[in-house]
Amino acid sequence: MNLAELQTKMLEAVTQTGSADPGLDSLIPPARGIRSEMRLDAYRSNIRGAHLEALDAAYPVTREVLGLRYWRQLLAQEIPAFGSQSPDLHEYGDFLPELLSRVQESRKELADFGYLSELAQLEWQVHLARFKAPDPDFDWVAFQALESDQQMRVQFTLSHALHLMWFSQPVDALWHSHQENDLVLPPQSPVTCCIHRQKSFDVAVTRLSNSEQELLEALGEGQCLEALPAGDSQATVQTLFDWIQIGWISGFLQEPIARTSKPTQN
Repeated sequence: MNLAELQTKMLEAVTQTGSADPGLDSLIPPARGIRSEMRLDAYRSNIRGAHLEALDAAYPVTREVLGLRYWRQLLAQEIPAFGSQSPDLHEYGDFLPELLSRVQESRKELADFGYLSELAQLEWQVHLARFKAPDPDFDWVAFQALESDQQMRVQFTLSHALHLMWFSQPVDALWHSHQENDLVLPPQSPVTCCIHRQKSFDVAVTRLSNSEQELLEALGEGQCLEALPAGDSQATVQTLFDWIQIGWISGFLQEPIARTSKPTQN
């Protein structure tokens, strides 16, 4: 067996659940009377512990809802192998919403937790938003230098960190109930909300009204200012101003194009 094959078998042995390939026994000699399987367990413990801690950090509300003991037990039983495709463990955990959707249907004790997958989807986007690079500040000087008719033809660009999500259950209210911001949202379903990084590593989850959702989707589709759904025009202007102030709108293009990147949706 060459070195590459040995490394592959070692990696499988310490990341996957269950016993290691028996063929490894002859390749890992005992040391001080400690069997090869026990020596591998030390690596398994470190690797699984690091990955479980990464999931704890990414899904704190889901973990709290399930209880730490059950959460850890569930992950240990349901994750077939502990390993990340990225060297950065902050990027580990995107599989969890699908895993929770599956186990919620198969485990009787989770029958009343039909919202788990959507809650995990929300938490994953909150987690990702914390590590997004900041957008440049909106250039008010350049915008105000445009003629009025030019301003009406600009196309606002949305923050790359803005994420639009739709949920069938009020998981945003559940998420807020576990934060320290004392914001209480009435249960509402379905619900649309935005995830956006504010400052430092703080992330906001904001519930949108129907008119706000319509306006945000129009911006994401690349509609120029004069083509945006107006409704109450004064309210629309105020909303756009507020979104610029909080960073949802990060810039503008003078010549509209057919389509730009929309705020990503689940």
